[in-house]
Amino acid sequence: MDCGTGLALLTVISKSTTRGKDETMKVVPEHRLWSAVILTTVQEWLSGPLRLSRRAEQYLFHDEKDFVMVCQSAGMDPGRLRGQLGRMRRNGTGLSNQPASHSTLGSAPRGSS
Repeated sequence: MDCGTGLALLTVISKSTTRGKDETMKVVPEHRLWSAVILTTVQEWLSGPLRLSRRAEQYLFHDEKDFVMVCQSAGMDPGRLRGQLGRMRRNGTGLSNQPASHSTLGSAPRGSS
């Protein structure tokens, strides 16, 4: 994963927290653990082997039970996170390893211009 993709992921995760506008986020060990689970899943979705990428995408965009619990355990809003990830998917942020058949971006895979 390149530096730009890593920064994009950190931005998505930080924007998905459930803290209020003026409230600072407490660093709770459980939040860090579950945030790492989400970050790993997003990394698999963006740059993992196709089988893992598809499984991660299913979980991130369609799971209605475990995803919500993991997000809440991480101190994140599941809808907000899915919204951010959906924007990444539409904009093609970091999806350089995804084949055209897997992508919903409507653009050619990188390197095939």
